[in-house]
Order: sequence, then C-alpha cells, then structure tokens
Amino acid sequence: NEAISTAQRNLQLSRDYGFTYFVCVSLNTLGWICHDLSSIELAMKYNNDAIEFARAHRDSRPGGAVPSSLLNLAMDYLYKNDYENAEKYFKEVINAYDQHRVGWWRIQTRLLLGRGEISFAKGDYTQALKFAEDSLAISRKADAKKIHHKRFEAKI
Repeated sequence: NEAISTAQRNLQLSRDYGFTYFVCVSLNTLGWICHDLSSIELAMKYNNDAIEFARAHRDSRPGGAVPSSLLNLAMDYLYKNDYENAEKYFKEVINAYDQHRVGWWRIQTRLLLGRGEISFAKGDYTQALKFAEDSLAISRKADAKKIHHKRFEAKI
C-alpha cells in the first residue's frame, strides 16, 4: 500500500509540475507493482498508459518508459499464459534496445527469463534451460543476487 501510495503521489506531482519523464516512470512503476500483486488488468492499464503518454510526449529513449512498459506488458501476458502476445512484446523490447544498451542487463535478464518460461511452456526444455542459464550468468556478473530468478527456478 505504501509503494502504491508513493507512486501515485509521485505521478500527481509529476503531472502538476510537467515532468513528463517522471509521469511515465510513475505509471510504469504502478504497472510493475500491480503485476507483483497479481492485479494484471490494472497492471496492463498502467503500462499501456505509460506507453501512450511517453509516445505522446516523444519520450521513447531506451531508458524511458516505453521499453520498460513494453517489457512489463510482456510479463503481464506471460502471467496470463498468452505466449503469443508475450513474445510479441518481448520482440518489441529487443528491437528498441538493439539501438541503445542503456540499462541493458536489467532488461535482458527479464527478457531471457520470460522467453525461458515460454520455451518451457512449449516443451522446449533445452532452450528454456539455456535462457535460464544466460539470465543467471548476467545476474551473477552484475552481482544482482535479488534477481536470481525464483519464478523460473521453481518451474524447473
């Protein structure tokens, strides 16, 4: 509740003062929080709002809300077992980040994890394991122990 309240307050302040980048970040953060709370439809709404707002204000930089919210949407679709739409959004994120690598390791670990889950669901265990190993290698290299993938490891 505190995280939601803080993000909503930040969203309102950002709107009031015209900080468009932080409007996008706040919407993106609310989408992420709602996903973690399994409120997927609300998460998708916040992520779509972030993308729409960012594009309307021409904020499509790699570290901006568009790639992050696309990735969040992919994870939302993955949560719903809609692998086709999840993969579609994963590919959009890859295309956005092919040109710029700002914060790539954080994005890449989630991409690999999500694509591993899709491979696992489709019965391609070899590919799923490869995605998982690659994601874990990046996390270890970045010393990001929190990112060591509970969700995926539980499925293996």
